[in-house]
Amino acid sequence: MIINLYKWLKNKNEAIEVGFIWWIVFGLIVVLAWGLIFGLVWGLVKGFFINLGVNIITTYPQTLPIWIAIIIFIIIVELLFLLDTSKPKKKENKMLFTCKHKVEATFEALVILVNLNNIRYLVFTFNFHSIIKYLGYGGIGIISIACIIGIIYVYIWINSLKY
Repeated sequence: MIINLYKWLKNKNEAIEVGFIWWIVFGLIVVLAWGLIFGLVWGLVKGFFINLGVNIITTYPQTLPIWIAIIIFIIIVELLFLLDTSKPKKKENKMLFTCKHKVEATFEALVILVNLNNIRYLVFTFNFHSIIKYLGYGGIGIISIACIIGIIYVYIWINSLKY
């Protein structure tokens, strides 16, 4: 196909042909180089953080030392607080605004740590078949909720046809 396009362009105009070939070569080089660089960086970063998380979850003993848990909790709270981009309104008290967002970040960090602890519990105590069974229960729950919402939607839609 490219050869036929090249032959057609060769009959049309020499400048179009040269420009077309240079843009194809330039585009291939740039896209391949960018894909290679982005893929390597993304793979290294993703692999580092996933391996770090798996190592932390699987290599520590059943009970994490309390001082490590407190430090991790404080770091997560501060990161979540700093990542929040909302600003107080002009008339709003800045101290109260900061306290509300700190409490919100604290609860979010608590949820993160509780879920990490649940993952550790699953890794150390359950076998693979139990995990699949519980995931199946969650899937059944999601499908059930979707069916209920669908029935309610159809009911409202049918009733709206009256008007």
